[in-house]
Amino acid sequence: MNFKFMYEGISKKIVFSILTIIQFTVVMLCVYIALDILGDTAADIKGINKYFSEGKYYRVDNSISSNSVAIFEEDEMVYEELKNLNDTYDYLVKEKGIKLLSARTDEVLVKEGEILREGIVDTERVRNGENTFLRVKGVLTNKDFLQEMNYKFIDGGFEKFVYKEGKIPVILGNMYKEKYKVGDTIKSLDDEKKEVELEVVGILNEKNYLYEDGLFTVENNLENAILYPFNEKIIGNFPKEMEKSLFTYIELNNYIGNSYIKDEGLNIKEINKELLEFNIKYQFMDLEKGIEEYRSSQMESIKPIIYMTGVVILFSVISVIVVIMNSFIKDRKEFGINILIGATMNDIKNRILLEIIGLFGVSIVLFIILLLCIPILKVKLAYVVGTMTIIFLILLMVLTIIRKNLNKYSINELIRRSE
Repeated sequence: MNFKFMYEGISKKIVFSILTIIQFTVVMLCVYIALDILGDTAADIKGINKYFSEGKYYRVDNSISSNSVAIFEEDEMVYEELKNLNDTYDYLVKEKGIKLLSARTDEVLVKEGEILREGIVDTERVRNGENTFLRVKGVLTNKDFLQEMNYKFIDGGFEKFVYKEGKIPVILGNMYKEKYKVGDTIKSLDDEKKEVELEVVGILNEKNYLYEDGLFTVENNLENAILYPFNEKIIGNFPKEMEKSLFTYIELNNYIGNSYIKDEGLNIKEINKELLEFNIKYQFMDLEKGIEEYRSSQMESIKPIIYMTGVVILFSVISVIVVIMNSFIKDRKEFGINILIGATMNDIKNRILLEIIGLFGVSIVLFIILLLCIPILKVKLAYVVGTMTIIFLILLMVLTIIRKNLNKYSINELIRRSE
């Protein structure tokens, strides 16, 4: 019977009911997004602390770098910029003896039929003679980076992960374990569109990640990645032929610009001061400082969501309480008649509270539907539970306030005023 009265009560206030459902659906979406951002931020910080826990690290900061060569520029300009970049490398590696830990996401052209569907990043096929190749997820890195990150392997390792002509050594993500083993080869195309062989020297365990450029990119799962080495034979060796300068420039720029260094008694202030004298103007930023900046930037990004959520919650709670109480006062005559034919005051209160619970229930259903239908919102059970907990607390607060106000009215008062 209470459900019948709940439906009748909601249908009498159809505009209010629709607005309330929309308001609390918006509240749930805002709460979920805020929890999602906070949760991802915490996971990123936890992850990077896991990999960079063996000392103090710095990452390359190229925000003030003058390094902006485009592939369409004249060979002479590329050649000059490469010389500046090469001087920077010589200072860091050869003069200061700094070990650069380099890694960046990239793409690898692999022969169709020798890839995993989960690794494909571009479905456009590249033909080379009789063979067809597809771009798959790759990571360009070096042996020092792999060793410092302490990645776990189920087979092989990084000992042979050094660039060599003929068969380029690669390490495969965990998803490739059923298709390949150490020693197998994979056909690929290099940057000059020549067919080469990739030799598997290791297969990663599960749950290995790459944090490229500190924390300022999303956590990169290596499950479906192919890791291949920088061509360190050309890095640091200034090319005599100008036509090779662009390729060398790209490789060296990626090598330096996507690197970390470990503090092993380095005078970073002095190094940064010296680097400003070079035309490239790279700088090294304390990774811990970067983490704090990342945390602050993420908190700043969700402030508008938090403010909007607070305003919507406040407005929704006040409007629900005001409308429900005004509706109760307006319908006192009807409630008085119900009491005369056998209803109790608790029945009346429960009917009103059930209306509110019904509106919240519809909002929750609508929220779940939107969560499943909006691609950008990934369903994460922990955040759904967190959102439902917050909504339950809001519902409890609203029910408590309304019940407290309803308790001010007695049966005699309703009957007397209905005469």
